[in-house]
Amino acid sequence: MPAEHERRGWFARLLGNAKTFEASLETSVRPWALLIGGLGGIYLIGVLVLVLRGSPFDDRPFDATVWRTSPMEGESPRGQMLDDLMQKHLPVGMPRPEVHTLLGEPDARGNHVSIWRLGDWSPNGLDRLAVSFDAADKLSRLEHVRP
Repeated sequence: MPAEHERRGWFARLLGNAKTFEASLETSVRPWALLIGGLGGIYLIGVLVLVLRGSPFDDRPFDATVWRTSPMEGESPRGQMLDDLMQKHLPVGMPRPEVHTLLGEPDARGNHVSIWRLGDWSPNGLDRLAVSFDAADKLSRLEHVRP
């Protein structure tokens, strides 16, 4: 009989500890749950603002004259023409001299890449268009480089 009484006492203690643990969990988890829920809400609001605002990189059609003469300070018109430029005016296989004629001299260039600045569209600095060329000097890849 004492063994069964000891078992009941052990089980009762376990249940008692579980209830105490559960109660302490409720009070300690609530602030974290509120914090995580609040941060998640802020994140969702930010995503909605970006989606509803749209991309600043598709606000105007590409114009070669405006591209070549636009200043690089602030939100340059180059950034607003980027999507149209990449989708309609720079096909893969286009020779490097044609790309340079269309866009003007690049702001930086290497053996297989030319880079044009787009302006300060991102919060962390200057956006750029990187155009890569293959060994035959044909356009092989376009990349919008963000800081």
